[in-house]
Amino acid sequence: LLLLLGFALVTIRINDQKVYLKKLIEIEVERKAIVSHFEYLFKYANDIITLLDKDFRIVEVNDKAIGTYGYSRGEMIGLNGKLLYSDLGQKLVSENLRFINDKGFDFYEAVNRRKDGSEFPVEVSARSIEIEGNKYFQFITRDITERKQTETVLRESEEQYRSLFENMINGFAYCQMLFEDGKPSD
Repeated sequence: LLLLLGFALVTIRINDQKVYLKKLIEIEVERKAIVSHFEYLFKYANDIITLLDKDFRIVEVNDKAIGTYGYSRGEMIGLNGKLLYSDLGQKLVSENLRFINDKGFDFYEAVNRRKDGSEFPVEVSARSIEIEGNKYFQFITRDITERKQTETVLRESEEQYRSLFENMINGFAYCQMLFEDGKPSD
């Protein structure tokens, strides 16, 4: 009877372990699928994504960052993130970091610099995050060169229209004075 009871307990214990291990495997498969999904999103995102440590050194970048800035992946990892900003932008980084540290996030426009020295306008969504007890900064950066060019063309067009309209009114008043009573006046 004791042997049967012992055998039953061992069988129950083995079944419990099987169920537990099966559940662990399912959780691990699900975790791997999620990690794989986020790696895919990170790698192929249309925006520049950079992860920087508390010292503002680049820890991770996506393919868009490599293509946009012109650095190789090896050159970017460990690079001071301030080097991706224009001279003016580098001065503002400290201010932005204070805001990110206080509020946890920031959204702003800046001018970034490529490896070749060329600069381009960007829109930045920054966030401080904690991973395994370490603080990081995540930057999602969008090149807004086309938008800025369109805004400039639109602004110039509005100025031309305004000038034309204002001069048209002056010309109309002048013509009206010339043609009073239906005949040209001297």
